Amino acid sequence: MEKVLWNGRVRFEIHDIELADTGFNVSIIEFLDQTQVKLAQLHVDGRVVSVKVNLQKDKVLEFVVSGVRSINGFRVTVAKAYDTLNQLVDPKRKQPLNYLLRNTSA
Repeated sequence: MEKVLWNGRVRFEIHDIELADTGFNVSIIEFLDQTQVKLAQLHVDGRVVSVKVNLQKDKVLEFVVSGVRSINGFRVTVAKAYDTLNQLVDPKRKQPLNYLLRNTSA
């Protein structure tokens, strides 16, 4: 076991990954450099990226953010994250997405 000392600097990392209507929203701890975001849409707040993917149940997804820099020039320390869709649920209504596909008036 080692003692870990905080150096006062927050690491540039993925904060969380959340299911969205057309894919995932990936939240980052620091603000992203807009010029670094190529295959996704950066939200206005500069810390959330929307990634469009074909949502499929029981699939493991790998999110790779290598080479991305913050507006302060920092690189992501841990460049990979994984998520599994066990059940597709609408994040707003908390109902399965397949329910919404069948009931477009929902």
